[in-house]
Amino acid sequence: MKICLIYSSQNETITFAAQEFCRLLTATGSAISCSHNPSDVPDNAPGTLALRLGLDKAGFTSLDDAYHILISAEGGSISGSKPRSVLLGVYACLKQIG
Repeated sequence: MKICLIYSSQNETITFAAQEFCRLLTATGSAISCSHNPSDVPDNAPGTLALRLGLDKAGFTSLDDAYHILISAEGGSISGSKPRSVLLGVYACLKQIG
């Protein structure tokens, strides 16, 4: 399976979150490869999952450190109220995967 990570590379923490996602997922020995911000993200390509990482401040106060994980067969997202929240969401997602 191939995972296309889509995120803003302008933020160091979100870039680190993407790198950690790939590093820890491939450390499991799984046959998963990651690509970062591909120029063409295939829609519903067999064996490819588009995963977006980014900010979503809706419904959170400035003091909240919250994230939301939504992943399906069609794609998914890990969003957070702050860049640090995205990183926490990545770690929580990987923990749920096992």
